[in-house]
Amino acid sequence: MKAMLHLGKLQISILFLLLFSLVIYAARLEALLWYSIKPGFSAVSPHTSLELGRYTVTIDALPISGVDSDLSGLTYNHETGTLFSVINGQSSIVELSASGDLIRKIALQGVKDVEGITHIRGHHYAIVDEAEHRLMLIEIRPDSLSVDITDVPQLKLDLNIRRNKSFEGVSWDEHHQRLLVVTERNPLRVLQITGFVEQANGKDQLSVTEVTPGRFNRLALRDLSSVTHGPHGDTMLLLSHESRLLAEYDADGKLLGSLNLWRGFHGLSANIPQAEGVAIDADSRIYITSEPNLFYVFEKATAMH
Repeated sequence: MKAMLHLGKLQISILFLLLFSLVIYAARLEALLWYSIKPGFSAVSPHTSLELGRYTVTIDALPISGVDSDLSGLTYNHETGTLFSVINGQSSIVELSASGDLIRKIALQGVKDVEGITHIRGHHYAIVDEAEHRLMLIEIRPDSLSVDITDVPQLKLDLNIRRNKSFEGVSWDEHHQRLLVVTERNPLRVLQITGFVEQANGKDQLSVTEVTPGRFNRLALRDLSSVTHGPHGDTMLLLSHESRLLAEYDADGKLLGSLNLWRGFHGLSANIPQAEGVAIDADSRIYITSEPNLFYVFEKATAMH
């Protein structure tokens, strides 16, 4: 009788754990829990890490006037002090002020599913097309109101993945002269592309490699929606809209910290619904865009005015 009672309690415990796990998964909390309980992940040098745990939102869910929906990737232009984002549903680019005001809208011709954008230098940018698995180099001049990508330098990769789970974000790493490109899922990938920017000018040899070594390969993120790097190029930041997390890694793939995009964390008044773009300026401010048309800014507590 005691043995049967013990077995019953064990079965109840197992059932409870299974139900708890299902609730966690259904609520999309498993990644949040993983980052919250991982021991010692925040004990790093401030010279290496952005210390994401110290950031607080200073612009919270600002709707961008003139943009209705489908706001996606994001990049910061250090030369103009402005941000550029893409609208994949309308195949266009928008230039924004650092406070989220719309400066101009630029129509894109010849592409239907642009998801990411990054500033390289001067008037030169790279964008990614998810539907066609391709990377393109374009020029956006101060007076540009439309860009035709028909004859621009392009790189198309056969990654053997589903049409709508392809290139999702891109970032130019000036410090290492490389493009970082993320694929959304199945599998999660971070690609390093060197030579493409230079090859467009006939100067270098193209190389495409995957940079997901060691612990970095066992991501607890559900998807990847964008990528960028720290101000000095020492760290990489991956954004996941399904996990509602921005995670920072060092060059060896070690987790350094995370910015939780959930209500109540970092001063957020509500969950960030669908974070699709992330950018960082020279003062380490973090900018995030979310569908449908929301704009966020995070600043480290010691840097706030």
